[in-house]
Parts: sequence; structure tokens; C-alpha cells
Amino acid sequence: MVRVIFTLLLVVGMFGARAQTAATIDSLDERVFLLNELEFFIDSTNTLSFEEISTTRFSNLFVRRPTYQNKDYRSGESYWIRFSINHIPTEKVWLIEFYDQTIDHIEAYVPRPDGTYEKEVMGDALTFQNRKFAHKNFEVQLYPHENSVQYYYFRVQSHEFADIRIAFRSVDRFISYSLNEYFLFGTFYGMIVIIALYNFLVFLAIREIKNVYYIFYIISVALYAMSLDGVGFQYIWSNYPQWNNYASGICLYSVILWALVFTRRFLSTRTKAPRLDLALRIMIVVRTLVFVFELFFYPEFFAFRFIEILPLALIYYSGVYVLMRGYRPARYFVIAFGLLLIGFFVRTLVFFNIIALTTLSHYSLHFSFVVEMLFLTFALGDRITTLKDNRDRALRRIIHQHEVNMALKDKVTLKLEQKVTERTTELNHKNTELEEINTRLVKQTHEINQINSVLDLDNW
Repeated sequence: MVRVIFTLLLVVGMFGARAQTAATIDSLDERVFLLNELEFFIDSTNTLSFEEISTTRFSNLFVRRPTYQNKDYRSGESYWIRFSINHIPTEKVWLIEFYDQTIDHIEAYVPRPDGTYEKEVMGDALTFQNRKFAHKNFEVQLYPHENSVQYYYFRVQSHEFADIRIAFRSVDRFISYSLNEYFLFGTFYGMIVIIALYNFLVFLAIREIKNVYYIFYIISVALYAMSLDGVGFQYIWSNYPQWNNYASGICLYSVILWALVFTRRFLSTRTKAPRLDLALRIMIVVRTLVFVFELFFYPEFFAFRFIEILPLALIYYSGVYVLMRGYRPARYFVIAFGLLLIGFFVRTLVFFNIIALTTLSHYSLHFSFVVEMLFLTFALGDRITTLKDNRDRALRRIIHQHEVNMALKDKVTLKLEQKVTERTTELNHKNTELEEINTRLVKQTHEINQINSVLDLDNW
């Protein structure tokens, strides 16, 4: 017990010193450091080597910058990070982990027990097979040391924003955290597959093209999420690291494109809101032109994802407008894209360090996508229900009209039958009278003939 208290006091004292940031304590499995909590130096020339950086001449240049924010990151420049660890005798194996899977290049200089440094090179510019750990993040395992303070150096360089966060954790904690994280990834992507298959079966049943557009949309969402969390590089294009520079931008364009196309078809804006339909078509053209510019002329513009707020806001406004005009299925549509807007907004606040970085805020976009897809599925189901209700009402009106027509037909038929009966009776009566007259005429003719015969005999 005394040894534990002494160790904790030592660690607290070391944390208060200028250089110490972490310690190998068995009772503490994990600690996460943001860049503004670390000592770092920015090499704007990208020419300094580890041998130069590790000299006493550069020692005082490594300082903490508490006011640093993500928006201050300088793309293309080298960030040298000095990470000190107080090595205390421990039974656990420890490692350092970089969270951001999109960092192009990381050089890690790890101190060995013999006083030399081992260089490890990581980054998404290398194939996935080069990694020591088959994990989406970048990990460096530490060598065991006696009671001492060891300095770890990292050189980080990326062509776009790099979210430099370092996790210092034990391997036990790393395994537990990784299993839980990959389980959540499996749940997330499994839901996408199930929703896609469900909508494909619905399409086979009702043959509405909007279900196909929705399938393309959620597949694009899955690919975009994979490009962000590193799962795509690990499982799909692991041998093509150059794809990492374009994957998120291309997939995000696909998300926005199919969202706009699906919106036009689902809300029937061509008939319900012609002006909004024109605005949606213009947005499709403009976003496509921006994508072509990014792809062929200025790939760095892929990092400016905040422009997607514009098409998403237009989609949300279109849903609200059509809903206000009485289109009932648009209610779930409005909720879905409203939640997606909130997810993008939270990610923006995290980027600008306005809200704290937590597991919930980090994966806010993933959560928003899941809930959005569920509500869009409800919207498609509600639309089918609405169409079925309209069809049933139309069928009931047809049946009612048919019954009215049959009743009118029966009434007319009855009247015609009565008139035919009356006419037939009248004709029968007339025929009887004619027969009686004819009989009298025949009788009178016979009498006249007899009289004529008598007259002829008399005259003869």
C-alpha cells in the first residue's frame, strides 16, 4: 500500500514537471493527450532530421501551446512531438497510439533499453501490410525500462488536416477497446447492409426507382464512413494507399449526389415544388463541377468538407417546404436530414475545439447516419403506406360508384320492364280487339255473300 501511494505521489510530481506527460502505472490503463497538451515543434522547412531535433540546441524549442486549435494546423509541414514517459516497474505491456487514420506520414523514434533509438515509419501513404498491428490506427509498442524518464519523438506530416491525438495505454486496454470498437463498426455496417437488402427487396416488389437511389445513397454513406474510420483501408483497398488521398472526397461527393437525386424523386419536387426542383438540379450541377475541380486540379480542396452544409441545408428546406404543403411522408424525411445536419454541426464544433472531444462527439456523424437511415426507411415505408391508403380509398370510391351504377341500372331496368309489360298488355288488348273486329268482319262478309247469292238467284 505504501509503495502504491509513493508511486502515485511520484507520478503526480513528474506530471508537474516540464517534460513528463505519462507514466507506466498498473492502476492507470489509459490516458489521451491532445496536441495542445504535448510539447511539439513545427519544422516549416521539412528538412530537420531526428539527429538534429534530439540535440540540446532544439530542446527549448519543444513547448506546449495551450491555445492551439485544430484550425491552426499547417498542412504539409512537419510536426515534431516530444513525448516523455516516466517508466516505473510494471507487469503490463504499453503502447502509444495515434487516433487519426488519415495521417500521411509518421516517423516514431522509440528509445531502446541500451540507450539507442529505433525508427518506425507509419502512415496511410504505406500499404496496410507494413503495420506491426493489424489495426486501423497507428500503434507503437514500448520497450520496458528501469526507473527512468524516456523521451519519444514523433515526426508527423500530412497533406491535409491531421487530428494529432496520442493515446498512452496498456495492451490490455488496447485489446478491450479495439474489440468493442470493431463490434460497433460491425453493427454499423451490418445495419447498412440489412437496410440496403430490405430496400432492394422492396424495389423488386413495387419497382420504384427511388428505392434504387436510396440504396446508392446508403452504400455511399458506408464507403464514406469506411474512408474516415480506416476500416476501408484495412479491408478493401489495403494494397492501394494512394486511394486514401481521394477516397473520402469521392465518397462524400457520392453521398451528396445521391442524397440530392433521392430528394427530388422522394419529394416529387417536379410537381410539388418546381422552383425547389430547379434549385436541387442546379445544386447537383454545381457540386459536380466542384468535384471535378477537386479531383483534377486541386485535390487539397477535398479537406473542406464544411461546404456540404449547403446542399444538406437545401435538402432539409425542401423537405420542410413539401411537408408544409401537406405531403405526409415528408415528416420522417425532415427528421432524418435534420439529425444528419446536427451530426455535421457537432463534427464542425469538435474541429474548432468548441466542444470537447469524446467518443460520442467523435462518432457523432456515424450515429447521425444510422438514425438518419432508419428514419429514411420509415419515410419510404410511410410513403408506401400512404400510396396504399390512397389506392384503398380510390378502390372504395370505385366500388361505391359501381354500386351506385348497378342500383341505377337496376332501377332503369325495372322501369323498362314495367313499361314493356304495360306495352305488351296494351298490345295484347289491341290484338284481341282486332281479332274480334276481324271475326265480325268475316261474319259480316259471309252474310253479305249469302245475301248476294239470294239476290243473284232472284234476278236470274
